Amino acid sequence: MRLLPLLALPFLVTAAMATDGNNDRGPGLTGERQGDTTTYRAMDFDKVAFGLAGDVDVRVGPAWSVRATGPAAAFANLRIVRENGTLEIAHRYRNQDTNRDLERQVHFVVTLPRIAGAMLGGSGRMTVDRVRGSAFEATVGGSGSLSLGTIEVDRATVAIGGSGGITARGSARSLAVSVGGSGSLQAPDLRAASARVSTAGSGIVRATVDGPATVSVVGSGQIDLGRNSRVVRSRA
Repeated sequence: MRLLPLLALPFLVTAAMATDGNNDRGPGLTGERQGDTTTYRAMDFDKVAFGLAGDVDVRVGPAWSVRATGPAAAFANLRIVRENGTLEIAHRYRNQDTNRDLERQVHFVVTLPRIAGAMLGGSGRMTVDRVRGSAFEATVGGSGSLSLGTIEVDRATVAIGGSGGITARGSARSLAVSVGGSGSLQAPDLRAASARVSTAGSGIVRATVDGPATVSVVGSGQIDLGRNSRVVRSRA
């Protein structure tokens, strides 16, 4: 069984972590800085992609808002754009050396009316307070961590590459999970009516499924879907 092509994880894994090419990706949105806070005017997006070593809090609210705090020097290699309904926060220059200690002091707060996708690349941290709607996609590449608050969706899709991890709670009618490497989904309080789960490597998946679950394990991965799941193992 193949749920998600981990080599084709959206945006962050390829764009924010690319090493070939030395081109300027462009300046992106111009921030308005007052004190240690920079504000960006962006709207009409329902997905957030984050590729920095810092952290971002994503909050569901009545209107779009993007602001960041941190030392001015930490913003020299940042690029914030809105493309195809996604707010992308990543590096401007792909091959420019970045002061990670300085970048870790950068904190973003993003507000939007509804979130349909969260993508995290590198070693950063992302928190999402709540997710509601028909479908939601969560992607982690690298060693970053993504924390999802209450989820209430019809379809939840999770893809994890590298050693990154996702925590979540809530409910979904269907859950699809693909883990490569040593990454993990730690979500025993996330309940689903059905699931498809695949691990390759030493990844870990923990969730609660009250119904049928198709699973595939390649390597030493571990899958725990609770005692009410009806597990069918597919061929790798």
